[in-house]
Amino acid sequence: FHHQARTLTAQWRRAALAGQPINVTAAVSETTLAAVLQALFSEDLESLRDAGGHPAFALVSEERRRDLQFAVRFRALGAGIRELAARRRREQRFPPDLLSHCLLACRRGEVAPMSDQALVDEILTLIVAGHETTAASLNWVWYLLAVHAQHFERLRADLRSVALERVPERDELTRWQPAAQIIKEALRLYPPGWLYTRRAVHDDRLGGFDLPAGSDVFICSWLLHRHPDWWDAPEDFRPQRFSAEAEARRERYTYLPFSAGPRHCIGEGFAMAEMLIHLAQVSRQLRPLPPDGPAPELEADVNLRPRTPLWLRFEVCDD
Repeated sequence: FHHQARTLTAQWRRAALAGQPINVTAAVSETTLAAVLQALFSEDLESLRDAGGHPAFALVSEERRRDLQFAVRFRALGAGIRELAARRRREQRFPPDLLSHCLLACRRGEVAPMSDQALVDEILTLIVAGHETTAASLNWVWYLLAVHAQHFERLRADLRSVALERVPERDELTRWQPAAQIIKEALRLYPPGWLYTRRAVHDDRLGGFDLPAGSDVFICSWLLHRHPDWWDAPEDFRPQRFSAEAEARRERYTYLPFSAGPRHCIGEGFAMAEMLIHLAQVSRQLRPLPPDGPAPELEADVNLRPRTPLWLRFEVCDD
């Protein structure tokens, strides 16, 4: 995360000095994809290439469509993962990355590892889920900070003592409260997982309604996060909603950016750490300028993202 954030900041700094606008949507998509691939494959990432010698997973950030054609091309990448897994098993080489964790994982109380098909399914899911949601969230974070300059200045003031050259320890991230509050409020207004579905396994009753077994239940976090019964001025950007005191008073299930219960997103800590480090690196050196034109139009697809790329200008702020 630290390496990707520093690399991205250097690129944006050069664009800012040249007075060039930045395609934030493309940039955060590329950097979050690079981060999750490094976390998955570490030293073997460079060996994963398609038949033409190109990076195997580039299509994930380059192709915006999420249709059957994309699904077919994406699933085909499973062959390379299967081959890499077999090579690691032969060599008994398990570097500290998520692929190794999956290769060594067993069901509780059992000895057999997961099947190759289950392994490929897990890794492909992690690539998409660990990239697209975080990229969509960072789009909205930067848009909101560009519009609300006072919150950006508060963020910079709080992060002034952060050492940019050093990889932060995990416990340091818990002290970056204004940054965390900004991210959480962006996730409230623009939850990437804007609609969840659940299916009743047995006959049940919910909210006064009978649910026969097999009924589909839709939970719209977009509506929940903007419901006036649970949020004051729900359309306003107010990061202070997520102070420790305010969070302690809030009803647990009024805020679901990472879902909840047995299907609570296992990547929440991963995503929050990545976004905090990204925000610290960029905001210490660059200030987003107010965007030209209207607010981005929403695309409520698999994830909630801007319908067209978000372009912003930044200015260098080394003070």
